[in-house]
Amino acid sequence: YLGPDSLGGPADLIEALAAELVAGDPTWRPDDPELWKLLESQRALLLLDEPPLTAVALDQLRARVPRCTVVVASSEPSGGSTQSIELTGLPTEPGVRLLELQLGRSTTGAERDAAVRICNAFAGHPLALVQTAGLAREGASLSDLAAELGSSPHERLGELLIDSLFEHEERVLAALAAFDGATLSIERLAELTGVDPVGPVLDSLERRGLLRRDEKPDRVAGLAQVN
Repeated sequence: YLGPDSLGGPADLIEALAAELVAGDPTWRPDDPELWKLLESQRALLLLDEPPLTAVALDQLRARVPRCTVVVASSEPSGGSTQSIELTGLPTEPGVRLLELQLGRSTTGAERDAAVRICNAFAGHPLALVQTAGLAREGASLSDLAAELGSSPHERLGELLIDSLFEHEERVLAALAAFDGATLSIERLAELTGVDPVGPVLDSLERRGLLRRDEKPDRVAGLAQVN
């Protein structure tokens, strides 16, 4: 897996692939024929999250790693010789199971009916289910949440999440939101927010689905906007 914070351009991608697949000479340049020869022999599943590559560059990359399966996650159609698959939400039953997993318990009766309504309201969107479960763990009932979400579930969920924040949590998310999805080091985030220690705050927000850890565990990015 190579995320957007690891990639600044095509050269960064090649260097990252060399580090992950070959782990050889650190002085290799992206245009080194020996490096390409070694990459061509590797077999792997490459997951590229929003890579900074054109459709032509992606096709060239696939040609360079013919034994690898390249999967690109992108908010925009990538074009080229790719096969696009639109990701949809979870079906109802798996969505309920995800809610239960996040709650740490099973649901029955009226509570299960509420869980089904919540899953259907979000069309099985996993992050929304994780965030809703976070509210439930803090004391809100699933029945009340299902009723609260109404006809604009994503908008109302955002309001409920913001209302649930403590002041220091809001400061952390506001700092992350200012960087529009880019990651920050934990040390830099603590400096910007004045929250010390910041670690427990990050752990709490991560459990509630409000931030994500980068592939480097000492870096985080926000998943919620705080206005």
